[in-house]
Amino acid sequence: MEKKYAKEPKIKWKSKIFDESDESIFSPLHLKNKEKRRERAKIETARDFKKPIEQLVCDVHDEILNKTREPEENIAGAQQRMVTMMAKIAKSNNRTNILLLIFAIAMVIITLLTYCKLK
Repeated sequence: MEKKYAKEPKIKWKSKIFDESDESIFSPLHLKNKEKRRERAKIETARDFKKPIEQLVCDVHDEILNKTREPEENIAGAQQRMVTMMAKIAKSNNRTNILLLIFAIAMVIITLLTYCKLK
């Protein structure tokens, strides 16, 4: 019996590509200065939060498969992207929790108004 494989899925998301022309913020010398390293981290964080989840997953795979670096560097890069994914999910959960709270408060108010009207 021959195995049947599923078709490759279509890529339905678009990558966000950012300007990497400023080489100075990527240089190792730049990253030795704590303030400049923090500035670089803020830029990376803002960029990662603008990316769709699919692109972050793709970035994790890209980081792990990078043969030009040491395995430890690949793992560290992948962890950075996974932390962003977890933070995006946490933010999404916060929004959902706030909406649920608003919905619950609205239901209590509607229930009280209905109860008062019936009396």
